[in-house]
Amino acid sequence: AACVIGRSKIILLFFVSLMVLLGAYYWKNNQYDACKDWHRGKMLYNIGAYQSAKEDYEKLYPELANRGAFLFEYGYSLHKLKEYDNSTRILEEAMTHSNDPMILNIIGKNYQASGDYEQAEEYLIRSTHRLPGRIYPYYLLAKLYAEPKYRQPEKLKYVAEIVLTKEPKVQSTAVREMREEVKKLLK
Repeated sequence: AACVIGRSKIILLFFVSLMVLLGAYYWKNNQYDACKDWHRGKMLYNIGAYQSAKEDYEKLYPELANRGAFLFEYGYSLHKLKEYDNSTRILEEAMTHSNDPMILNIIGKNYQASGDYEQAEEYLIRSTHRLPGRIYPYYLLAKLYAEPKYRQPEKLKYVAEIVLTKEPKVQSTAVREMREEVKKLLK
């Protein structure tokens, strides 16, 4: 900086102003303490204490509203507490910060639980387009099409076939369980 500035007072003033602005920005947007608190709330989230996690996340929301992972956890906690409208609102905000297809899956499940089956179908189909290799969104669609109030036998057969025939990247017990449940839905 000394080499560039030399004896020019204008460049020195510009350099000092830039340093002050950067310092003020860092001071104002420092999220270290909020992230520490989020880590504590995340422990509650991970053990399934969603009500306690929700209370922590509500307090942290103003500071961490620009973090997709935080918003997903907050929205998922609300989903688990059956606060579907609030969950959808938070998860739609999370979509502006993250492209995780699980956000779309949970929004679809929120709409399904609320009885808005067309919206649920729309979000679950969007999830299948985001990562076509995943089986889980097709499984959720199969469960939606098997729902008594939204019975869609032709669509159910189509997505059930995808769930049963799509080759997963990694064979797991979750894939086997999904396939078994889809077989039961077809009966």
